[in-house]
Amino acid sequence: MKKITLIKSLASKFFAAAPQLTRKIVSNAQGLALFFVSLVLVSSSLSAQTPNLHVPIRNGSGPFTAANLTARSSALLGPLLPDFNNVGNLEDNNTANAATIGLTGILGAWVEIDYSGGTFPQGSEVGFTITNGLLSASLLGGISITTYSTASGESGVVSTSGAGQLIGASLLGGTERISFVSTGAGSFRRVRLNFSGINLSVLTSILGAGATISVYGADVLVPQAGTLPSTCNSITQLNQAAFPAVASYGTTGVVGGGGLAAADVAGILNSMQNVENITSSSTTDYANLSPANATIAGEGYLSVKLLSGSVPANYYAGFEIENNNLLNVDLLNGMRIEALNNGTLVKSMSAFQILSASVLSGSSGRQTLGFLVTNGAFNELRLIFSSGLLSAGASLGATRIYNAVVRNFCPPSSALGSTTILANGHASANGLGVSVNGGNSGLANASLINSQTLASSMNNLIDNDASNYVSLSSTLGIGAANAASVSVTTPAYTFVNDEYTGFVVKAAAPLANVGLLTGVTVSTYLDGVLQEQSSVSNNLLKLNVLNALSVNGAVPPDAQLVYFKTTNDFDEVRLTVNDLVGIGSELQVYSAFVSGQAVLPVNFGEVNAVYQNGKLSLNWSTLSETNNKEFVVEGSVDGKTWTKLGTVASKASDGNSDTSIQYDFSKSVQELIALSGFSLLSMILLAGLALLMFPSIKRKSAFMLTPILAIVMTLTLFACSKSDNAPEIGEKTVTYIRIAQVDKDGSTSYSKVVKVVYR
Repeated sequence: MKKITLIKSLASKFFAAAPQLTRKIVSNAQGLALFFVSLVLVSSSLSAQTPNLHVPIRNGSGPFTAANLTARSSALLGPLLPDFNNVGNLEDNNTANAATIGLTGILGAWVEIDYSGGTFPQGSEVGFTITNGLLSASLLGGISITTYSTASGESGVVSTSGAGQLIGASLLGGTERISFVSTGAGSFRRVRLNFSGINLSVLTSILGAGATISVYGADVLVPQAGTLPSTCNSITQLNQAAFPAVASYGTTGVVGGGGLAAADVAGILNSMQNVENITSSSTTDYANLSPANATIAGEGYLSVKLLSGSVPANYYAGFEIENNNLLNVDLLNGMRIEALNNGTLVKSMSAFQILSASVLSGSSGRQTLGFLVTNGAFNELRLIFSSGLLSAGASLGATRIYNAVVRNFCPPSSALGSTTILANGHASANGLGVSVNGGNSGLANASLINSQTLASSMNNLIDNDASNYVSLSSTLGIGAANAASVSVTTPAYTFVNDEYTGFVVKAAAPLANVGLLTGVTVSTYLDGVLQEQSSVSNNLLKLNVLNALSVNGAVPPDAQLVYFKTTNDFDEVRLTVNDLVGIGSELQVYSAFVSGQAVLPVNFGEVNAVYQNGKLSLNWSTLSETNNKEFVVEGSVDGKTWTKLGTVASKASDGNSDTSIQYDFSKSVQELIALSGFSLLSMILLAGLALLMFPSIKRKSAFMLTPILAIVMTLTLFACSKSDNAPEIGEKTVTYIRIAQVDKDGSTSYSKVVKVVYR
């Protein structure tokens, strides 16, 4: 800093004593080097000290002084009668002062300011603060900006704004900025605002009778590429505190020549105020859209453009807005967002889809409308308003636009486990970035928006709260035209084939079998291209209970899994519901998941166990089976130590079924005694014991008493060995039953544990 101050001081001394310093420079090579360095640092001092900010080119601002600034105006009738009055106001230190156009200037005029203290680099944005409404006139032609490398005259043109290249932004205080980016080869020192002829009737219609053209001064923004944060899954505002971000507004249609009329252009631009606030670092100021109460033809837009650098593909991008009528169909249908790269469209999406993609929800009515830009890098975001929206007047109210934002996504920090819940911050995701893909999410029928909470709750699908969900209700119609979809993507990570993927869902009542899901489809995508679809009709869709899925966090006990086994790679999974017939009044969707193993080979239904009339009877059902071999029935006294009671083979064809199957199993008391270790020899010994205990009975009766003695002894042994904490019903020890399912590969999973009912 001391070196820069010293050199700037030397440079000032140079300009103050130019003749003597010039003589020394000519005769001294070291002085020549100092002269060169001083000029370079003066010209770059603006870039070094104030990157990405609009710096007024006037006395006392940045490196600008009265000595190195010169303001000029054209003079149609000679230098004594310039076309602009009070031209010196452009360079003084009072931003409220302006140069005003004279009568001769109406026929064609220009006003310029020259900076002799250095140059501005190629790619700088340069412009003028002017009377509010002149941008409308500029869109109709006749106004342009030119940059020069020379101090004066018509030579040395670096760049001239062409049609559609002017940037407009409304400012506080009833003024606006008109500017452009000097893209021509080389740096420049002089900037000129040109009026090639002004239609007085157009000017009057825009500015009002008696209004004049005022130019308050010039400013420049030297861009310096910002750095997107390396923090995974973080949200970044595209503001001028960190990026060369320029706010602008304008119209998308052809202006003049049979296109948009002056009144339409003025109506479009006048509906947007304080546009420059959308690149402010403040989180509380905003641009304002106030629709007119008159019919306006054409579309308007707000834009945030990076003058240097770009945002890579697979970033989420959008605008944070606020409107009390955000769910109004007319409002949603009247907006869309476009991502562009150097003026070329990269991706566009309607606000109806955009709202469904919202993953950056705010508070107090603020909502981020955006989408995942998968098609390529971009350096501009536009929020576009239709003519219908711009003509809506007070019925939709004012819309506040706070900032443009982007969000990056990261791969997992370490290898994923067997099961991954696709939610930002979930322990199983290991930092994997997850987004809702608005292009594949939302409602097919806009008329349902007011009766669905789908859009406003979309963030619930990918947050780390396992109790949050997206609700699909009975207001959905029947068929694809009334479908609802939710789609979750991992932009920075691809799952390889042979994974199981789907969604954790809950119906009003547990679904008995997959056949009830006739209106449900689960699909996978890779880079936006459909890979596979599963449904009831193609026999790929599976339905399962949740108890075998390893999930951190509480989930409803009746939650189920809708999923299928993939064969292709994918980075996105989508759930589409065409109707809720067979499901109930509501389907709650909690999260998407990916598992490297079969979620459950068997989905158990009800399991019941009853002991009655000397017989233990079990019955259970399966809702689906995959590669199932058999069932092993197990019993326990304390719920800790289990004994095999018997085996039942799978009834499913080749161990696979998507429909409910009923199973039964029973054991008599004699069989249970045998399982307890009482053999035929034990029975004979017990019969002998009965004869000794009851000598008066017959041999036949002694054998009949044997089972009773066996049960008494067994229960006595159990009673003697049980702990004081063993559960009891009255005087009876509770018996537990569970069913082990054995897969074809030998792996085992279990049903829930049930208590035996004694009758």
